[in-house]
Amino acid sequence: MENAQQDNPPHKMQRVTIDHLILKINDVKSSVHFYVDVMGFKLEGEQSPFTVIRVNDDFVIQLAPWGTEGHEHLITREIQ
Repeated sequence: MENAQQDNPPHKMQRVTIDHLILKINDVKSSVHFYVDVMGFKLEGEQSPFTVIRVNDDFVIQLAPWGTEGHEHLITREIQ
């Protein structure tokens, strides 16, 4: 059998990046301290009910107080 790749056209590699991650936390103040003072990320501010931590130009962590409706999730987006 010859190289199977010759029979199939090459697939376009899709590049994705993490857009945001929502984390439910017990203590907002301690979590902000960890992500900002220990990890070196930037506090962006509040977007109720979230406290937003900027990791880089394309990625933020949204801290949600424990009990906030919804689920932890990770959102990705395609890079053009």
